[in-house]
Amino acid sequence: MVADKNTFYVEFGSGDRVSHFDPDTRTATINPLDIDRKRYISGGFLGCFFLGGSGTAKFSTPSILVHELIGHGSGMVGGGKPYQSGIWAENEYHNAVGEPQRCFENR
Repeated sequence: MVADKNTFYVEFGSGDRVSHFDPDTRTATINPLDIDRKRYISGGFLGCFFLGGSGTAKFSTPSILVHELIGHGSGMVGGGKPYQSGIWAENEYHNAVGEPQRCFENR
């Protein structure tokens, strides 16, 4: 199963790069320095569109994991290509746990 094309991996990085997804190894790397430290611009649709955001919120381990692994990586399931943006999946997570949505890519 480990060699299966639909197997994905997660690792914690050394802190020298932002969290990211590597499509060649199907690995989501989480930078420990991003957790509860880096902030994202948040807001509802109107606040994001017209005001550029209405607040900020911290990234959490689950939100980074969902963004990288599901947001980018899920496009590869069945032989497809990784999705360019992972914010759509991250916002599904934020909605599910009652956190503010992320407006746009700003890392």
